[in-house]
Amino acid sequence: DTGGPVWERFLQEGYVVAVADYRGGNMNLTSAPSTTGMITSIDDGMAVIDYIKALPYVDPDRINLYGVSLGGNLVMNLVSRVPVHAAIVGAPAVMWFLGIQMPPSGSKPDPEISRKNIEPIRTPVLILVGTADRLMPVAIMLHDALAAAGKSVRLDIYEGGYHDFCLGPQGQKRPDLPQGEALFDSALDALEKSVLFAAGKMK
Repeated sequence: DTGGPVWERFLQEGYVVAVADYRGGNMNLTSAPSTTGMITSIDDGMAVIDYIKALPYVDPDRINLYGVSLGGNLVMNLVSRVPVHAAIVGAPAVMWFLGIQMPPSGSKPDPEISRKNIEPIRTPVLILVGTADRLMPVAIMLHDALAAAGKSVRLDIYEGGYHDFCLGPQGQKRPDLPQGEALFDSALDALEKSVLFAAGKMK
């Protein structure tokens, strides 16, 4: 009922699924490439990709990345460094990827940081976000920046979707949500689109 309907669905579709978490630390320091040699979440993400690619039962040409919120920032940083089959980001907190000053309200992407991170991308990107998510403007900025650079990108906006609605219920207490972690029809639609996008059946 909770915890991983997205991963379960991909498993049912025959995908190998690896779920990684963060090592912790200062969010601002670990969410962008280090200038001091510090290991960041990006380094950890690259290590996971390398590990997955080496598994004998994985097709290295069909690796997909999926990240929500801060995970979306990680996914965008990863596809900036290594091409994969497809990338799906839900409510992406890509402030660090785009160079948006914190807090992001009213801020615009840093043109040079955005350009540097977006230019190398060769991976199709699907962006999912809900209208009840305060990061919706950031998701739109990401879409517009990718589209302006000629990248393959699709943005789907869901009416009433909360911040991480696309993952479905995760067993969290959410006093900020009037209905709690409700399973919206839009979450099921987002999951269906994610599966089709990963399979290369939707542009």
